Amino acid sequence: MLYFNNMSLGSFLKDLIKNLFFVRTWTYSTLAQNVKYYRKYNVLPDSLSLPDYLEFPYSFWQRVKDLRRYTDNDGHEYASSVYVIDNDIILTPFIRGEPHQVNIKYNIKWHYEPVDSARYVKKVYVNNEKVLEKTVYKYQIPKKLYSIYLFSIHTHPYHADIGRYGYYSNQDMSSLVNSSAIAIGLITDKFNLVFKTNKSPKIWTKQDNINISLLKNLGFAVYQAGFGKKLEKL
Repeated sequence: MLYFNNMSLGSFLKDLIKNLFFVRTWTYSTLAQNVKYYRKYNVLPDSLSLPDYLEFPYSFWQRVKDLRRYTDNDGHEYASSVYVIDNDIILTPFIRGEPHQVNIKYNIKWHYEPVDSARYVKKVYVNNEKVLEKTVYKYQIPKKLYSIYLFSIHTHPYHADIGRYGYYSNQDMSSLVNSSAIAIGLITDKFNLVFKTNKSPKIWTKQDNINISLLKNLGFAVYQAGFGKKLEKL
């Protein structure tokens, strides 16, 4: 696993080469630390530097299953997003969209309230809804507060006429390419996650048939898994 606290670019590249020859699994937190590094140096990862597997926690998979159930019940798209707020990973409340699209917009605020000389209460709000409250020590508060948008997840309804769920749309991929997020998640009968890389296009050109092979050929890194399982790079 690659960690980047106080790591120089030279050390990062050395560890990168060493890890290319091993099967690697990144957790939620490891992914967040790597994305923080990418943002600091304003780079995108090479597909080979991304792990073979991604492992997300139970709470994430519960949200994925909930969104899938909501869409299956009413035919509308639903979405949520994943942020890092001063070292804490935040899964936002869901948004209900229309049958063919969902617009994702969040207003995130957070602050620290002193308890005593050593401790503070951290409170995070998304669209005025409190999503996190925890006690932290003063030394755990970053000198420079930060927020990183990791990725969004959304659903597509089941299409009875073709007998399957829709894959990524042109609108989905255009949103990814033009956003600050490094990836975009899609919930069908499986969970899909597509990453931008240093070889993926900076401008999205409309495609007639978006599929896994096309995205890989365009330089994106593509992951997929059944609900609750490790995401595997395809």
